[in-house]
Amino acid sequence: MNEKSEDGIINSSLGSITQGASIHFIGKVISNILGFILNALLTRGLGATQYGLYAYGNTIITISAALARMGSGKAVLRFLPAYDDRPQRQNKVIGLAYLTSFLSGIFLGVILYVTAPLISTHTLRNPLLVDVIRVLAIVLPFNTAFKLTNAIFRAKERMEYLVLVGQILRPLSYITVVTIALGVGYLLDGVIFGIAVASVLLFGISLHILVNRLGMTPNIWENNEKDIKSFYNYSLPLVLKDVGQLLYKRVDIIMVGILLIESDVGIYKVGWLIAGVITLPLGAFNQIFPPVASRLYSKNNMGELNSVYKRITRWTLTIAIPPALIAVVYGQEILGIFGPEFTKGVLVLALFTTAQLTNCAVGPTGFLLMMTDHQYLSMLNQGALGILNIVLNYIFILRFGLIGAAIATGGVLAFINLLRVWEIWHLESLFPYNSKILKPVAAGIISGVIMYVMSLLLSGYILLISGIVLGCSAFVLLLYTLGIEEEDLTFFKNQIIQ
Repeated sequence: MNEKSEDGIINSSLGSITQGASIHFIGKVISNILGFILNALLTRGLGATQYGLYAYGNTIITISAALARMGSGKAVLRFLPAYDDRPQRQNKVIGLAYLTSFLSGIFLGVILYVTAPLISTHTLRNPLLVDVIRVLAIVLPFNTAFKLTNAIFRAKERMEYLVLVGQILRPLSYITVVTIALGVGYLLDGVIFGIAVASVLLFGISLHILVNRLGMTPNIWENNEKDIKSFYNYSLPLVLKDVGQLLYKRVDIIMVGILLIESDVGIYKVGWLIAGVITLPLGAFNQIFPPVASRLYSKNNMGELNSVYKRITRWTLTIAIPPALIAVVYGQEILGIFGPEFTKGVLVLALFTTAQLTNCAVGPTGFLLMMTDHQYLSMLNQGALGILNIVLNYIFILRFGLIGAAIATGGVLAFINLLRVWEIWHLESLFPYNSKILKPVAAGIISGVIMYVMSLLLSGYILLISGIVLGCSAFVLLLYTLGIEEEDLTFFKNQIIQ
């Protein structure tokens, strides 16, 4: 293959990824704004203790929903692009995925409903938690199927639908029902009931779009033994992978609830949510990267895949640096927006922000492992590190309290990302770094110093606004001064022309 053809494949793949990432990024910005409003309403309306109960129950349901999908979300990301020219085969994959998710959701929902009093007794010891878990357990199958539908939108590279339903309608509907519930005098019970009703309606909307807009009809009847075996050979190892991922991403909240108190759960969850903004660019690029990586790998275009991998990683880190600096330097001011009691989590926020910046610094390495058929290694990674996270959280929470949970989970998150980089390099000779990545790093260090100096001169909301404007402006100016890569300028100029 000549150099011109390779550039064409790289730019075509990057174009598909950046187009999807742009749509997702815009939607995610809107989603984060709406999510910020939602959590501000909840923290102000419920207080730290009841918000902690909400966050704890929601975490249990989130873990259960991920288990209930049984790896089907990852399977549709892997198989739908591979069957792009066989729509009937795609319908069979989708049918099998829905059947798996819905039945598993019902099974786990029943278990949660029955064991809710036991969970409450051994964790937060609050009867309100029983009501929260039971109401959310009833709609667990719908939540599971809703998440699967979003995965199908990703696999079909129809980001506009994922953004519309998953990132705009979902938080907007939650804000509406929470506002109504709090406005008429209900507290936690009313809020949870409203969110449950909204969840069922959202699944109905997403399924309507899938069938009537994308023309896809789930088919559960025509799968033969070979189809079923192929589907579960890929999806089931990823169940254990998802379990491990949840153990190092969510078990900390569960253990904070067991070992500490409700208000600590709420404070901890707010720190985690704010730090999650750092991964916005990674999440955007990860929406379309998996199907593109699957196609390139299936066609053995490894050189092109490595070039896409390097550039996506550099872009992801570059975009993530400014919000990471804001969260670390101005954490006290940001947390104060949720209420004075939440400023206790400033160190938690700083630790999580550092871990999430590491997450962005390795790019889409986790998905690259899965799309290159290393699903069993992904399973082992997450399982081992999930167990390690449980052990470290137990030790560190008992010794350091709330901060200990952030140290344990943040450290495990950073470690697994570095481990994945080594694995994909060792197994497939794919590596995400070159000297070009030093420019955004240098710009970030200098901008961070400028923002810190601002914190010595100002305070409160004036510091937050002026510091963000000056810090981000300095970062962009420094990046421009150091020199934007020619390949990036050429690519984005071509995208604008097209």
